[in-house]
Amino acid sequence: MNRLIIDDYIKELIRILNKKMNLLEQIFDLTNSQSPAIDDEDIGRLESLVAEKQDRIDAINKLDEEFDAYFTRLKSLLNIKRMDELKTDEIPGAAELKQVVGKAAAIARKISEVEAKNNEKAKALLNKLGEEIKGINRMKKANQAYASGPSKPQAHFIDKKK
Repeated sequence: MNRLIIDDYIKELIRILNKKMNLLEQIFDLTNSQSPAIDDEDIGRLESLVAEKQDRIDAINKLDEEFDAYFTRLKSLLNIKRMDELKTDEIPGAAELKQVVGKAAAIARKISEVEAKNNEKAKALLNKLGEEIKGINRMKKANQAYASGPSKPQAHFIDKKK
């Protein structure tokens, strides 16, 4: 009985990880697409890509919760604490499970590397836009100072009857 449950848990974990890998690959593509959007200073496109990535991240978070539930049960059945304690030679599917975990981790590292580069580019873009805004504000102030024109003398009434 335990062997069947263990096999089912491993199959379910692999299924969840495959879905997660698909989403991670989509995030990787979206992250790569952010770089040209930043280079082109296309803020609208960048916001759209970030929103799409967030949708994928939300889906991954749900899968992670599901994965954690199954993995917690599996750890309890096998009396292990970590994935690397899973004996691939004794449990069918364990080697595939470890392999898929490794692939998912590799994609996550690649995403992280591209994300770090994009963050640097985005910071530079924000600094540039900030400086442009400061320049515009300085020009507005200067324009307002000169646009007000010469001050008009106020009319004074002098009482000549005295």
